[in-house]
Amino acid sequence: MTFLDRRTSFVVWTTPTGTTSLDIVSDDEALWGDYAASVAMATRFPADMTLQMDEGDDDDTPLTDSLPNLDDFIVASRRLASFLIEAGVSHVELLPVAILDRAGARVAADYTLVHPIDPIACLDIERSGARWSRDHTGGIRSVERLVIDADAVPSDRLMFSPRDLGEVVLVRRELAEAIDARGFTNVAWTEPSDYR
Repeated sequence: MTFLDRRTSFVVWTTPTGTTSLDIVSDDEALWGDYAASVAMATRFPADMTLQMDEGDDDDTPLTDSLPNLDDFIVASRRLASFLIEAGVSHVELLPVAILDRAGARVAADYTLVHPIDPIACLDIERSGARWSRDHTGGIRSVERLVIDADAVPSDRLMFSPRDLGEVVLVRRELAEAIDARGFTNVAWTEPSDYR
């Protein structure tokens, strides 16, 4: 992918739909609340966590390097996760998950959730048009666009989530270009100005 908008140093990690979609096989709301808030959880993440293909998926759909899911988590192949670490990505946890087909049979065990931790207070709240949850304790509910204060992001942070907006994962543009150059499948980028 060629990036036309070079006004920002970052892009938003997205996973295109149209391939297998996954759903989490767990009802632990506290666990997923901490995940969304970018709270470290490697020491308590279940070793047997599974993601199951959605009912509408064909079991013959090939698995890609980045798997779409109903929660917009980064579900990465071992190959992609290893590349991120080799590239110097820090402040992330790699949480192992197995992939189940629609019938519940294990089809892959070599995937991980790439979970950014230590969110950064880098979002320009006003210019982003942020709308807070009703009580302000649940973080930001939505934004009109993402406006990032690049000076607030340490130079060694290649991948991170903005504080109070944990469902968004920002990637330095140079890392995104390196991921594209390596040919990883089903990874895409959204410019912060286009994010809604």
